[in-house]
Amino acid sequence: MKKTIIILILIFIIGGIWWLLSKEQNPLPSSSQTYSSEEFVLSFEYPNEYFINEVNMDTGERERYAIVIFEDNQFNRDLVAGKIKETDSPPTITISIFQNNLDNYTARSFVEGTNFSNFKLSDGNIEEIKIADETALKYKADGLWQSYNAVVARPDYVYMFTVFFNSPEDKLVSVFEDLLKTVEFRTETPTSADNAPPGSIHNLPLPEAVSKVKKLVAETYNVEEGKVIVMTAFEKEWTDSCLGLGEAHESCALVITPGYEVAVQAGGKSYTYRTDINGSQIRLEK
Repeated sequence: MKKTIIILILIFIIGGIWWLLSKEQNPLPSSSQTYSSEEFVLSFEYPNEYFINEVNMDTGERERYAIVIFEDNQFNRDLVAGKIKETDSPPTITISIFQNNLDNYTARSFVEGTNFSNFKLSDGNIEEIKIADETALKYKADGLWQSYNAVVARPDYVYMFTVFFNSPEDKLVSVFEDLLKTVEFRTETPTSADNAPPGSIHNLPLPEAVSKVKKLVAETYNVEEGKVIVMTAFEKEWTDSCLGLGEAHESCALVITPGYEVAVQAGGKSYTYRTDINGSQIRLEK
């Protein structure tokens, strides 16, 4: 009898250890879905019983974006659709993304030096953790909701991961911790010659043709030229004098035309242009 009980206990312990290990290796169940953004070079996984609402919070001076993850129920769906008003928002997971290529925040300077971080509502304790291969600063704040926050600063963007909750034991907190384990940051636009893709433009000042693209975009879309962000610029050899974008009514000489392919962001939107070598000809890819 005692031998049988001991065997059962051992089976229970081994089973528990296996479950914990499998949970660590697979932080989210197979019923998860993936969010991915080329613009923000970010991806992560979250469970199917949640849904995402994306909010552009651009101030006109800096890009700002929010990815808000709600539990998928009718109340939250109606709230996001604007059918329910004058109510407190439910607890959520929110990834706030802030333009950083002008301010050049570190994670610490963002946390301690801006109001966006809500660090003034914390107890002052900061913990260093890893998100993907990046060092993040994690801390707890206490406002309308309690929250855990983790901040990663990269050259183009600051990412602030936040979970709002009533109690640290809430399921949403566990979902948040699991989500952080799945975050990936793709390689951002090179800013120096190190590991730059072949043909990319990575040194200042910008070539004349690329500068002309910035000016054209600013004039076309009525934004300040300083707010037009060059994401990539590649040296190209176009197959004809129309940069490979000739229309039916045009006569394009079949000559190799050196120039650039320039991807920019302005006003929260992305555009790709082709130019000749000096920018005397600029065409929008459609």
